[in-house]
Amino acid sequence: MTQYTYYQDPGHGWLKVTISEIERLMIEVSSYSYVRGDHAFLEEDCDMSKFLAAKAELGEKMKIRRMNK
Repeated sequence: MTQYTYYQDPGHGWLKVTISEIERLMIEVSSYSYVRGDHAFLEEDCDMSKFLAAKAELGEKMKIRRMNK
């Protein structure tokens, strides 16, 4: 089971995932998300939902850890 970190401030939230996983799942990332190093931070209202749907479709289990800013 893979663990991901979800970062949240009062206005938005982002899920931290590796670029290689985004490529493996063939997800297009919008301009609402951002990349830092070899990770993308997927914005909760757009790209995070696409990522979670792709993982669910493949039956891949995951755990999400919340971090507040």
